[in-house]
Formats: sequence, C-alpha cells, structure tokens
Amino acid sequence: MAKDRHTLKAPACGETFSLNRGQKVKKVSVIIPTFNRADYLPYAIRSVMRQTMQDCEIIVVDDGSTDNTRQIVEDLGNGISYVYQPNGGCSTARNHGLRLATSPYIVFLDSDDLIAPRKFELESALLDGNLGAGFAYSDSIEFSATDYYYQPAICHADPRRFAVEHFLHPGVRLGSLMFRREMIERCGAFDSSMRYNEDSDLVQQIAILSDVVFSPYPSNLVRHHASNKSSNRAEITHALIYSAEKVLASYPEFAGRLGQKAVQGRMEELRRMRTLTADGARGNIHKLASFFLKIVTHVYVAKRRALGNVAFRRSQLLTVKQIMREMEDLLP
Repeated sequence: MAKDRHTLKAPACGETFSLNRGQKVKKVSVIIPTFNRADYLPYAIRSVMRQTMQDCEIIVVDDGSTDNTRQIVEDLGNGISYVYQPNGGCSTARNHGLRLATSPYIVFLDSDDLIAPRKFELESALLDGNLGAGFAYSDSIEFSATDYYYQPAICHADPRRFAVEHFLHPGVRLGSLMFRREMIERCGAFDSSMRYNEDSDLVQQIAILSDVVFSPYPSNLVRHHASNKSSNRAEITHALIYSAEKVLASYPEFAGRLGQKAVQGRMEELRRMRTLTADGARGNIHKLASFFLKIVTHVYVAKRRALGNVAFRRSQLLTVKQIMREMEDLLP
C-alpha cells in the first residue's frame, strides 16, 4: 500500500499497514487500542520498544481517531502494525488486534499508559515455566503530571485465591497482565457489549478456568489525566453488576466456591453502589462519597495485608523508584 507520510486522512475501514512483514512469529504481541490519543501514543509505543526482551510485535488499533494517530505510528518506524476501524470502543478494538496477533502471549496496553522495561522478559518466563497459568500479573505504578504512587495488585502471597478475591474486590490493571492467547480465545475474548469493565470481566473468567502466576516486578504505569474514561461511576457500576451476574450464571461451580454469603454480600454491595451513584447524580454527593471511601479503604487494607512482610514492601518501593528513574523521559 502506498503511504503518504504528510496526509492526515483516515484509512478505509479495516485498512492495515505493517512495517514488520516477512518476519518470524514473535513471542509476545502487544495490542494498543487508541482513540484521539496522538499526544500520549508515542510514549506508550516507545515503552514497548525499550523492553529488554524484543521478541515482540506491536499492533496499534485506531478506533476511529480524527487526529494524526496514523502519522504518529508511521513516523515511529519499524516493528509496528496499524489498523483503522470505525469507533466501536475498547472491546472491539482489542478484539480486532487479537485477530491480527500471531504470538502465543498477549499484552494489552492502553495508549495513554506505559509498560516497565523488564515486563516481557519476566512475565513470559513465568508463563513458560507455568504451563497451566492463563496469565501472569503484577503490581502497577499510578502517575500524573505531578506525582506517582505504588499500586499493589491482589493476592501476592497466594495467587490461587485470585479468582475469589478479584470477584469480591477487583484490583488489577489490564496492562499489568500477560495472557496466554489460548485462554483469551477460550473465553471468547472481550465482551463487545460492554463499554466499561470489559477488562476485569475477561480477567475474571480466565482466573476461574486456569491457574494464574504473580510477578513481583511492577510492570504497568497507569497515567491519570483529565480525560480518563474511568470517571463515569454510574456506568462502571452498571457494568460491574452485569459482569458479576454473568459470571455467576456461567460458572456455577465458582459460585459454589464463593459461598452463598459472599455472593449475596457482593451483589448487595454492587446494588447499593448503583443506588448511591444515582443519588450522587441527584445531588446526594456526601452519602455517595462516604460509601466509596469505605470501599476504597477496605480494598486498600486487603492489599496491604496481601503484600506480606515489611521487607517485601520496601523492596517493591525501591523497584518502583528505579523504574521511574529509567522511564523519566516518557513521563511528560
């Protein structure tokens, strides 16, 4: 396909160009869905290019952008595949990228986030050594233009409890995972009817059906900015309820593992969240804020307990500082 590097015209639906044709199958496919994030996208791609293990392919799925996303990808050069589609949301964009991917291991990276330099090296080794694991997961680093902090994932000490703990208190970032491709396909990939929570919905299903393995290296840097999608509490709560009901209906044995009391408690909590988000929309913001503070506090305490001993926490914080120094130029 002839390419004009000076045009900003969007390609036709489904049109793809690749600067990585004719090479052997890579070990890891990283899929980056994006919509009008040309300011952040180059940093996400460069964080992939800095991986200590370079046996990977990069697939950018442009979900109907009207900015210069395509030109940004072309200007970054070799090793990137690009596809354009009409705007359909993250689920359809990620699924589109998955259909193009060729690797046995899959990473999904939001176009405004970053991944730490040793992610591919360490997490692919864990999956190589744990053939029954559907994914490897890690802690994250949350950052903004002025600050950053360490965000622990759930179930450090006992990943065998991941499915249960994640259902009760979802607590892992999609970019902190590396998936075994066959498990994504077994679960039917992302639910395209969901505009929110589609990531934890898929993670939950894979965790029910397979083992998971924890990597102590914080591998995902999550950017906070004014246009983050995750600020719509009412839609998020609706999606959480939809996903929980779907999981309980689809996996009755897992519901049995949870136990009736835990299931009832979680569903009551979600329905109360739905009521309070509606109250918030009507102006009862103080009650809503109080409830969400209790939930956040509960999850934080649970994660602190999961971190185990003080030496491990200190080690993690030192690793976070090292990663932030290594990636300083990618944090505008």
